Amino acid sequence: VMDVIEDEALQTNAHRTGQQLRKGLETLKDKYDVIGRVSGAGLFAMVDVVKSRETKEHDPELASRVQNLMREAGVLVGMEGKNDNFLKVRPPMPFGPQHCEIFLDTMDRAFAKALGR
Repeated sequence: VMDVIEDEALQTNAHRTGQQLRKGLETLKDKYDVIGRVSGAGLFAMVDVVKSRETKEHDPELASRVQNLMREAGVLVGMEGKNDNFLKVRPPMPFGPQHCEIFLDTMDRAFAKALGR
């Protein structure tokens, strides 16, 4: 396993693709005021789904709708948090830039559809 990680530069990939992922999620945050914050490290990321950034009130129903719409599109995300309002992203290490673009596009479309846009 360690040889594959080194031979395929998976740590470097995780770092670079993780930066691309969080930058893309921040762009979605700018687009949708129901994304409260984005956090993470490496390929791991969390998206806080809220009713409004002003109130920061959790919105587990919207998070669940987005999760299900993404699943229907073939992209899996988890749910996390005491109120199940965080979308948890943790792809495998071979997840690369091309996969990141698919993921971000799918999440964008899921938020748009869930919000009726």
